[in-house]
Amino acid sequence: MKILLLPIFYLVSIQTVHSQTEPKPFSLSGEIKGQKTGIVTLFYRLGEGEKIRDSCELKNGKFHFTGYLTIPARATLQRVVNSKNDPDPENTAVIYLEPADIKVSMANNNFQEPKVTGSKTHDESEELKKLYSAIKDTGQIRIQKGDLVAQEFVRTHPNSFVSVFDLYVHKNTWPFETMRSLYYSIDPKLLTGPEGLNLSRFMKRTEENTTGKPAKPFTTLDYRGNRVQLSDFKGKYVLLDFWASWCVPCREVNPHLVDIYAKFHNKGLEIISISVDKDKAAWLNAIEKDKIGIWYNVLSNMDNNILIHELYGIGYYPTKILVGKDGIIIGRFSGTDDEILLDKKLAELF
Repeated sequence: MKILLLPIFYLVSIQTVHSQTEPKPFSLSGEIKGQKTGIVTLFYRLGEGEKIRDSCELKNGKFHFTGYLTIPARATLQRVVNSKNDPDPENTAVIYLEPADIKVSMANNNFQEPKVTGSKTHDESEELKKLYSAIKDTGQIRIQKGDLVAQEFVRTHPNSFVSVFDLYVHKNTWPFETMRSLYYSIDPKLLTGPEGLNLSRFMKRTEENTTGKPAKPFTTLDYRGNRVQLSDFKGKYVLLDFWASWCVPCREVNPHLVDIYAKFHNKGLEIISISVDKDKAAWLNAIEKDKIGIWYNVLSNMDNNILIHELYGIGYYPTKILVGKDGIIIGRFSGTDDEILLDKKLAELF
């Protein structure tokens, strides 16, 4: 019972905290060593995504910004390169603001390594950066170890905005159960910024499409022009396969999906592949090349401009959702690693 009430309670907590939190001032004083004059800009976002872009003229290499924040914010400092106020992408510093007196020092033409004091949040971001840099592996192993490092950081820093930003960045790549456990450990007040609100909407949308929830109905046409309506498959198991022709991992697991279809179709399994392709020709070529035209293939974008993948809260590919005979979701599988879990579930059913 507590698990079912947690999402509702958490969303209410976020809204309550947001309405009760008063903005507090911050001060950002900085120096660019080796540059006396010029203009720098400070960019960050608030609340529902309100964009704040402030400019400051250098005076003897120094600048100063002030503003108000309710929670920390990830910001960029950039040097302006011309009279049109165009930023210099080669000279961009990422810093974490918070209601405090913050000081930053950078070298001319080396904004990538700012020295920041006065921001506890920025210190925490540097702590995570050091943990990443300690990983000596390369390729996929480095990515996997990096994920574990980041997840442990979030687990041990639930009161850090860096944890919120990390969850926001990885929301479409980490397993949902991992996301769920970490998300509900976060201090609700840190979820009232643009990243936290986006993350909360993602969690709500995905939780509506997890095991035990009714599969969202849809009606569309397949690539041959035949009507495909999910409700027509009541009494059968349906595997919704979200993919794209440009998605390399999706294409790599298609042969396995062909094997699954051959093994279980006669026992009551249907497959509907839902592509997020915008290039119809590329989609049709992939269907033919991968030999997956043996089951239903549809585009996510239906005629009424409703996107099926958005109905199901899909942002990571491949993702597969297994729907039971009664129209209730009985499994959600993301990425290629979850193929083993899918096989295990199908073996239990058939």
